[in-house]
Amino acid sequence: MLRPSIIDHRIYVNNFSDYNVTYGAIGGVFVGLVSVRMVNLSLLLGAEFAHVRQVGTRIRAHEGWARAARESRPSLN
Repeated sequence: MLRPSIIDHRIYVNNFSDYNVTYGAIGGVFVGLVSVRMVNLSLLLGAEFAHVRQVGTRIRAHEGWARAARESRPSLN
């Protein structure tokens, strides 16, 4: 998940941004901040996907336990 954002960032920095001409030495700070933001975003998305997967697994497991409990009850008939 991180690799495509690194490649996109590299293409952006190499082709479209000329920070040194526009901003001087402070341009490196902007490039660094964009890099940090992209890494944080990919970590956040990965954590969200992991959480959704974990919750889905718990729901399926709970449904299985509830079904097993219903089936194991003695019938009153």
